[in-house]
Amino acid sequence: MTPDPLRWSPLPEPAADTDFIDGLFTVAGNGGPAAQAGVGIHLYAANTSMRQRAFYNADAEMMIVPQHGALRLITELGVIEVEPQQIAVIPRGVRFRVELQGAVARGYVLENFGAFLRLPDLGPIGSNGLANPRDFEYPVAAFEDLDDAYELIAKFQGHLWRADMDHSPFDVVAWHGSYAPYRYDLRRFNTIGSISYDHPDPSIFLVLYSPSDTPGTSNVDFAIFPPRWLVRGFIATWRASSWGWCMAFMTPRPKGFCREAHPYTTVSPRTDRMRQPSRRPSPLICLSRMSSPIPWRSCSKHAP
Repeated sequence: MTPDPLRWSPLPEPAADTDFIDGLFTVAGNGGPAAQAGVGIHLYAANTSMRQRAFYNADAEMMIVPQHGALRLITELGVIEVEPQQIAVIPRGVRFRVELQGAVARGYVLENFGAFLRLPDLGPIGSNGLANPRDFEYPVAAFEDLDDAYELIAKFQGHLWRADMDHSPFDVVAWHGSYAPYRYDLRRFNTIGSISYDHPDPSIFLVLYSPSDTPGTSNVDFAIFPPRWLVRGFIATWRASSWGWCMAFMTPRPKGFCREAHPYTTVSPRTDRMRQPSRRPSPLICLSRMSSPIPWRSCSKHAP
């Protein structure tokens, strides 16, 4: 462990056929499913769709944030298509598979072990602003009538399990209610105000959050810094912010980075001054407070 914030290069394109589940790579995490609190932070890189294979997470709801390449999410409750600058949230226990819309896809996954993600109270902002409820979209019911071999993978208490099925798990013909996957277009976010030295609670860049049992403290905040007009000019930088461990998209460099982590803000152990490098990365999206990492076990190591 180190007090220095770190950055990672994007995952390289897989050399072998790799789907969404096999292409997950854990970066950090805290808490866990037993505590019903905390998060897991993962990257994914895939070059093939999930075929005759489905997945559900019994530990957490999952937010998928594409960075490169669009995805088509086949769920029990319908189909969601999501592209960069959109997010999709799959509730805990909902089965899904991921189809690529291009040759390669890469992005981020947030596992939320705590309370469900929700919209923040707007406080002094008023009745409208930030992410508006009307812009969140549920899928239309769709089903597969397929009697064929299927592999079902489940994540339960931090381990991956598998089972064989003789039919498609996506055979739900209709549904009603609100416990369903959804997507949101980040370009619909209504940025509020210009900032002199501070901004009101909730954060005016907050899209969704998971509350904790401590007043005034979130289990996880998902915030963005979208393009917006300010008094001093137009800001067109998408950024991500985190209270603790910051994950972000990085400013491109001609030669890129090595695969290991790199510090981008160095904290001296003998002073509270922070030494900045000559060129800082430009963060893009999310996350929250981090402590000990939670490993994502490769699907090649299924529990019996």
